Amino acid sequence: MQKAAALLFLALNLILAFFFGEESITFAGSVFLQFRFDAFRCLYGILASFLWLVASLFPPGSLKEKASQAIYTWACIITMLGALGVFYSGNLLTTFLFFELMSLSSYILVIHDQSPGALRAGETYLAVAVLGGLSLLMGIMLLLKRTSGALDYDTIHYAAMYMDNPGELYLPGAFLLAGFAAKAGLFPLHVWLPRAYSSAPAPANVLLSGVLSKTGVFGIILVSRNIFPSDIPWGLLLLSLASLSMILGAILALLSVNLMRTLACSSISQIGFICAAAALMSLQDSALPAQGMMLYMVNHSLFKLILFLLAGVVLMNTSSLELNQIRGFGRSKPLFLFVFLMAALGISGVPLWNGYISKTLLHKAILEGMIQYQGEALGTLLRVFDWVFLAASGLTIAYMAKLFRALFMDRPDPLSQGTIRKPYMSPLLALGLVLSALTLMALGLFPSLSRELLPGAEGLFRISSAPEALDFFYRDTLSGVIIPFLIGGLIYLLAVPHLLMGKRSEGRPYRDLWPRALDLEYLFYRPLLQGLYQGALVVLRRASSFPDWLTRLCLSTILRTSTKPYAPGKFLARHYELFFPGAPEIKKAPQPMGSFSINLLLIGAGISLVLVYVCILALRVIFRS
Repeated sequence: MQKAAALLFLALNLILAFFFGEESITFAGSVFLQFRFDAFRCLYGILASFLWLVASLFPPGSLKEKASQAIYTWACIITMLGALGVFYSGNLLTTFLFFELMSLSSYILVIHDQSPGALRAGETYLAVAVLGGLSLLMGIMLLLKRTSGALDYDTIHYAAMYMDNPGELYLPGAFLLAGFAAKAGLFPLHVWLPRAYSSAPAPANVLLSGVLSKTGVFGIILVSRNIFPSDIPWGLLLLSLASLSMILGAILALLSVNLMRTLACSSISQIGFICAAAALMSLQDSALPAQGMMLYMVNHSLFKLILFLLAGVVLMNTSSLELNQIRGFGRSKPLFLFVFLMAALGISGVPLWNGYISKTLLHKAILEGMIQYQGEALGTLLRVFDWVFLAASGLTIAYMAKLFRALFMDRPDPLSQGTIRKPYMSPLLALGLVLSALTLMALGLFPSLSRELLPGAEGLFRISSAPEALDFFYRDTLSGVIIPFLIGGLIYLLAVPHLLMGKRSEGRPYRDLWPRALDLEYLFYRPLLQGLYQGALVVLRRASSFPDWLTRLCLSTILRTSTKPYAPGKFLARHYELFFPGAPEIKKAPQPMGSFSINLLLIGAGISLVLVYVCILALRVIFRS
């Protein structure tokens, strides 16, 4: 069923691309729902469907039960509907509705294993998804107030361009950025990625990394290009977050000793590269960042399609993802070696592969910005970012070299791996991976494809300049590859054998240097949420005890009699213990309702008031239009 659904999705997206791919066309499904079709949207719809189709070729593995397979398939279908709805959305409300549909349905993919680790990862994923959705909703309401109720992106763009005080847009922009960055995995909202990717099935990780994270990036593009198209403070904020994601994700990937977690941290780093292109579009009027961003999004989806499915193959054969237990798995497996090398060389930026083209475009855009702002503080900042870019590229080479060593150069441990099944990979899956690997090479050998796609995305990226024709294999262009390879080679030679591996007498195991003490989830987010929860409980308890306090005040003052001493009535006697436990003057009475029930009732009342306000705001928008 899953393969049939993926084929149907692919066919529908191909039909949409055939009819609507050459120009930007908008359809209004209702007062609120609006959809838009152009070359880039149709391209990513096709790519997302292709990723799902190849992922569906993976053997079920842990999905042997029919009920389990059915739940997983329907979760994939709803998730894909939500993701495609985001890509084809024509206004902000449509983006939000499909974004939430995708976020909630993909939670089932994360917890599908039902193991304690999966449930824990699902808890973190759901918390980030819900808080990100609330942040998006808050940003939309604040933006509607400042743009006279505009929902479609063109109207929002023109309203933002001609605002008397553009600084009023920073607050709604920050809420929108937080909501989309949480799904993209941008620092500091990346905490869910390592746990979710390590717990979800390998085919689900293809959707999480190749499709869902791109919806977050797509949302960041919509916010940046429609609300802050040429805003330097916004560009610097996004550039700072992207820089931290690039470096932090690459360092964590280098330190990890778990194959799936390494790939998850790699996704954090690669999303930083993509968002850096979005930041550069806000800092300079050039088509180069848009070209690089488009191609990098496509490349990263294909990289992670191959790498996550290969990790699933390893897990299916060895029942482990720890590097010390899967060492040497790829030895004497030429097909596995070929497919892995295509993805590894591509993500490392080696010439003749697609990653080199997208990284060269981004690096060229950074150099253009340095020339444009030469002699200014922004030019100095871009020069610093250039070294961050090169260092992150070098770290990418280092951790991919570490994975290559573990899988293909180290000798396997027969006690940990046991007997590898034959064949270790199904023929259909092998065919899908080979086709994906050849696509990586084709995109690298024909770099003009990125320039051909750009004219169809001019409306989305709001590009005023024409795309440039670069010679990617010219001597000066190739020289930009040398520095990352020197950095990566130096890090690998100094860190991997001497710091990240044990002594030769111990078999040189990989050391687990994962910085658990610096985990932001347990160091910052959980204590923050716990503190907010406890503070809210105190406020709710005090607020709910106000009627008792007022009644006691009246009974002890204006209603007090000389013949009858003060004593609470039945209502107070029943509920006094709830708010003041252990009070000696009140007898304990049965409590028909606990504190949790009362607090839940008050929270529901608050949510209802918020929904009433949203409905009133929506009706005002309808009547104004």
